[in-house]
Parts: sequence; C-alpha cells; structure tokens
Amino acid sequence: TALVFALGETRRSAAVDALLQALRVDRKQTAAVLGLLPKVGLCEHKECWSELSDCVQDALAEPGNLRGQAALAAGALGDSRAVEPLIALLEEGTKGERANAHAALRKLSGLQYPAQSATWRSWYQTEERWKARELERLLEQARTGRPTEACAALRSLCEHPLFRHEIASQLDDMLESPSSEIVAETVRTAGTLRSPLASRGLCRLFDSEEPWMLELVCASLAQMHGTDLPRVAVEWRSEHPLEAPLEPQPVGRATAKR
Repeated sequence: TALVFALGETRRSAAVDALLQALRVDRKQTAAVLGLLPKVGLCEHKECWSELSDCVQDALAEPGNLRGQAALAAGALGDSRAVEPLIALLEEGTKGERANAHAALRKLSGLQYPAQSATWRSWYQTEERWKARELERLLEQARTGRPTEACAALRSLCEHPLFRHEIASQLDDMLESPSSEIVAETVRTAGTLRSPLASRGLCRLFDSEEPWMLELVCASLAQMHGTDLPRVAVEWRSEHPLEAPLEPQPVGRATAKR
C-alpha cells in the first residue's frame, strides 16, 4: 500500500500504468488506486484506460464506501461511460457521494450546472443524440475533407469534450495528413480536448523539421497535461515514450469490491 501511495504522489501520468499493475496483483488496492487517480488521472494507453474504466464502473455500481472515490476517479479519467451512474449517484447517494458526483460531472462536461439530476440528464441526452448523428460524420469529414472543411469539423468536435477520448483515439489519420493546415488544427484539437490518448501521436511529430510545428506540439502537450509552460521536444519524448504498454490483463468484475 505504501508503494501505491508513493506512485500516486509522483503526480505523473506514467504512474497510472504502475497503479494498474498494482491493482492486478492485489485487488485489495482498489480503494487506494481509485483515490489516487484524481492526482495522476491522465492515462496514455487505450488498453490500460479501458481497464481502469471498467474498475471505476464496477465501483460505481457496487453499494459501499467506494462510490465517492469512484466518482472522482471517473472525472479524472474523463470517462463518458460514467455519466449515467454519476447522475444516479447525484439522486440517491450520500451527501459526500453527491458532491463528488457533481464535481465529476462538471469536470467531464466543462459545464457548471447545479447539482440537479434532471438538468444533467437533459444535457446528457442531448450529447448522446449529437454523438449518434454527428460524431462519425465529422470524423470522416476531418479525415477526407479539404483543409477548410476538415479544420471546421475538428473545431466542431472540440465543442463536445464529453467524448474527448473517442475523438482523440481517431486523430492519427489527421496527424499524418499531407496538409500542414490539417495537421496543425489536429494538434490544437488534441490540446483542447486534453485527452492523453493523443499524446503518442503528437510525440511522433517531434521528427518534424519545422520549428513552428515543434512549438505547437509542445504547447498542445502542455495544455493536455496541465503544465505551466511548453517544454522542449526531448523532454516530452523522454516522459512519453512510444513503446507499447504492459500487456493488459483484465482486472475482473470483483476488482472494485473490497
């Protein structure tokens, strides 16, 4: 347990993978890991992110004293799947659980709505309708459209941060576009969405010989990771290596139980 807390205190996104490994080894660490995720919640590997998301979902669904911690962890992960259980927690949870659910919903949405479940449910239904109608269309427009059309699509996608991870995981094609205008707008989109799932795609652009592109990439990574100032490319590359993460090993439904 002491090691788990020490990893959390590093406040570095690289610690998330190590926390997940600790959870795989010892399921009794669930409470500690959930409590620490708000400190190091940027998880850069899609497979690991999915595994942690499953753990959070289990904890939110299980009556007990983990729900409040799971709510904050859902906000830290930017987990859109948690919205419905968070709204339910806003209705039926304890005072502390309701406060944490409200904070998580505000973080997920970027909105400052009051702690009223009907308001949040109406917002979520609107977002889900937008996703069903527009998400794939706009992603396709960003992939295949002319620069003006593609950039407009990317800016529209930024207006829906609830789906930041779904969008960020699809940005690689745009980052490899022959149009520097599209690449630049994609880099800005990744920073605006603040999804770490785009980090490695951005880091591949450090091979660019254009100083303005390197500066834009560093600025986007700084925005994504909440740092005060952009850093040089070599520092970002050292902190965000491109190799694959540890092989995921499903935690299982029992992980979220004490």
